[in-house]
Amino acid sequence: MAAGGLVAGRGAHGQHKEKHGDWPGDSCSRGELFDNYMQQDAHEFLNYLLNTIADILQEERKQEKQNGRLPNGNIDSENNNSTPDPTWVHEIFQGTLTNETRCLTCETISSKDEDFLDLSVDVEQNTSITHCLRGFSNTETLCSEYKYYCEECRSKQEAHKRMKVKKLPMILALHLKRFKYMDQLHRYTKLSYRVVFPLELRLFNTSGDATNPDRMYDLVAVVVHCGSGPNRGHYIAIVKSHDFWLLFDDDIVEPAHLEPVLHNKTSHRNEKPSHLHRNQEQPLLTTTRGSPHAATTTPCSHR
Repeated sequence: MAAGGLVAGRGAHGQHKEKHGDWPGDSCSRGELFDNYMQQDAHEFLNYLLNTIADILQEERKQEKQNGRLPNGNIDSENNNSTPDPTWVHEIFQGTLTNETRCLTCETISSKDEDFLDLSVDVEQNTSITHCLRGFSNTETLCSEYKYYCEECRSKQEAHKRMKVKKLPMILALHLKRFKYMDQLHRYTKLSYRVVFPLELRLFNTSGDATNPDRMYDLVAVVVHCGSGPNRGHYIAIVKSHDFWLLFDDDIVEPAHLEPVLHNKTSHRNEKPSHLHRNQEQPLLTTTRGSPHAATTTPCSHR
């Protein structure tokens, strides 16, 4: 995996969390979750790994401040209780969402910024990444018991709410929420829907004051779950390296053809393509070129 980190909502198997970027508990307790031979979720492991990287970097920075010296030899006069400095993890993966709420009575718009380091999107049958992202920014009506408290009206009112991207990250990680809790079954089940995704992607659901809204993203890695449910299966990664695509399957590395992957028809050793078409999970991680014209050469992947 490319060195770098993101902190995403911990929600098991893609549950939505209001706040992106926090995972309760210290690194030790989080590590214990994966220190066994049980089936684990790749998205949760990615969160754990990159959270830990960011924690370590910030702890090192904190120790340097407590010792009274920064890496360049300057005396640090900042308060030790100040907000931790962002790391290269945040510089690479962190973007900003704007939560816009418009009161339907007085038309006042309030907004709240929220940092993110990956985006989890819902999936539907016969859809595409573009459609999933459009759904992420759909307008939601707040009514009945979910009415919005408007500061101008000083009372609860019906309102429209939507999420937009204010700051695009250098590298964009997308997580498709294929594991859904079914109330009637009292368990998680896998949504084995066909999801088409492109080699290039431009986010259109940006706010009016977004920085670099025309940034183009190149697909460089995909994590695929092969299996019928969240408690069984196997992860493989397909990674772009020097204009070639490679399939990583445990200790097996072999050339891969991307076209079947784009249309949800990935082949896997010892499995028939038709079987995998029903049971695979589409990409967990996509990444970008850092600017509209300069493609990154660092592949990102995750098993």
